[in-house]
Amino acid sequence: MPNMNNTTTYRYQSVFDLAIQEYGSIEGVFELMAANPSLELDSDIESGSIVKLEGDVSSYPVVEQYNKYSIAPATGNIDGLLAYCENDGGMITKTYNYPLTSGDKTFDGIRLYNLNKDCTIQINYSDIDADDVRVEIETSLDGVNFSSLLEATWLLDKTRPSHTFKILGLVTSYVRVKLTVGSATTGTIDKVLIMV
Repeated sequence: MPNMNNTTTYRYQSVFDLAIQEYGSIEGVFELMAANPSLELDSDIESGSIVKLEGDVSSYPVVEQYNKYSIAPATGNIDGLLAYCENDGGMITKTYNYPLTSGDKTFDGIRLYNLNKDCTIQINYSDIDADDVRVEIETSLDGVNFSSLLEATWLLDKTRPSHTFKILGLVTSYVRVKLTVGSATTGTIDKVLIMV
C-alpha cells in the first residue's frame, strides 16, 4: 500500500532513520530521496523538517512498532556521544579529570549497537569531601530523550576511589552518566569506563 503522507523529523535523524521509521526497511531511502530531492545521504536532516512520504511501505509490522512505542530512531552525528562497536574489545574508557567545583555534569554518552546484555559502568574519582555526590546512569532509545535507571543511582563513598554499576540485561541504545555534585567543594571525576 502506498505511503502518501508527510512526517516531521526529530533531532539527529538521517535519511536511513526515516526510511526504517516510515517504510519499515532501509530500502525506503530510495522512496525518500525520490520524493525529497534536497535530502542527502551523508548528512543529518534538520530537526523539525517536513519530509514527503511517497511510495510503498516495505514492512508494516516494523512501522507499526515504531508508531506504537513512539520511537524515532536517531543515529545521526550526535554531539557528546561516543560510538561503541564490537571491535572496541568490550570497553570504552574516557578520562575526564572533571573538578566537582565546576558543578553538575552529564558526561558523554555511549551509543551501543544491538545491546541486550549485561553492562558494567565504573566511575573513578578522587579527593571528594562530601557524602552527597550522586551519580546515576541514564539510558535512551533515541539518543535524545534520556531517563534515569532507578536501580542505578548512587551516592559516592568519599573513602573509596571508584564506584561500579553492574546492570544485568540492559536493553537500550544509549547510556550515559549524570553527576550531581551536592555540597562537595573538592574532588575530581577522573574516568568513566563502560564495559559490555
